[in-house]
Amino acid sequence: MDRIETSAGRGSLRSYFTGFLLSLALTITAFWLVKAEAAPAPVLLVAVLALAGVQIGVHLRCFLHVNGSVEGRWSLIALVLASLFVLVIVVGSTWVIHELDQHMMPWMSVDG
Repeated sequence: MDRIETSAGRGSLRSYFTGFLLSLALTITAFWLVKAEAAPAPVLLVAVLALAGVQIGVHLRCFLHVNGSVEGRWSLIALVLASLFVLVIVVGSTWVIHELDQHMMPWMSVDG
């Protein structure tokens, strides 16, 4: 009864519940750190980014079932490749838009 069929294998309700609680705790911690201004801004930035990294790991492990199994490794490879594609598209688009702004309308530039 506590097993749920997933596309990448079998996950238990315990795994999902643990992932949910960890994600909730990490999110609340990040919001609290920022709201309470618990540290200077650069330290808060590093702390929130670290919490986000841990949360990504929790999601990969508890919800996406990325682990040391063969299916888990293939899922991780697909995720890394998709992330790389998104990064190239976002960075490339930003770069192209910036270059067009600089070269097409220099008289409207804020820089001077």
